[in-house]
This record gives sequence, C-alpha cells and structure tokens, in this order.
Amino acid sequence: MSDVILATWEAIAEHPLDIRVVPDGCRDLILCLAPRAAPHWFISDLDDRTRVVRMDPGVRLIGFRLRPGTVLDLDRLAGMEPDPEQAAQRIHDVATQPAAVSEALD
Repeated sequence: MSDVILATWEAIAEHPLDIRVVPDGCRDLILCLAPRAAPHWFISDLDDRTRVVRMDPGVRLIGFRLRPGTVLDLDRLAGMEPDPEQAAQRIHDVATQPAAVSEALD
C-alpha cells in the first residue's frame, strides 16, 4: 500500500482565528490540544463545500492529511496517546485503502 499520510500540518491560535477549509477529497486525523481540556483526536468530515472553522485562543491543532479513500479502524485508534511523534506509525498500523481506490488514484 502506498503512503496513507499525504502531509502533516499544524495550526496555533494566538487570538480567535477563522480558518477556511476548502474541500479536496481528503480527510484529516487531527489532534486537538486546548487549554483546560484533555487532548483528543478527531477525524475531519469529508467536505463538499468550503466552510469556516473557528479556533479559540490557545488551541493547537496537529493534523495528518490522509490519502483519499483511506479507511481507519476506529476501534484500534481509540485511546491513541496524544503524541504526534508516534501518531504517524499508529496511523499506518490502523489504516487500509481498498485496492480499487488505490488503483484508481495511481
């Protein structure tokens, strides 16, 4: 299987911040680090239109852009430690991509 992570990114809000999200056929696995809240992971929606996401001051997001068609085993992802250094390997461990999708994209 080809690499399921296309890119990593990070956003930090020093003040209230609106981020424009443009649909590109990809989903992201995102680690949210916010003041006075437990770190948590979430998977972005597969957008069909541009939308604006509001970030509050002090929030840090670390994202892993997934190749289109990537399927994550959410049960195996549950409880993943909030460690960006180990996240890439863990994502590879729990990600699959249907052969037909991979072939079409290649």
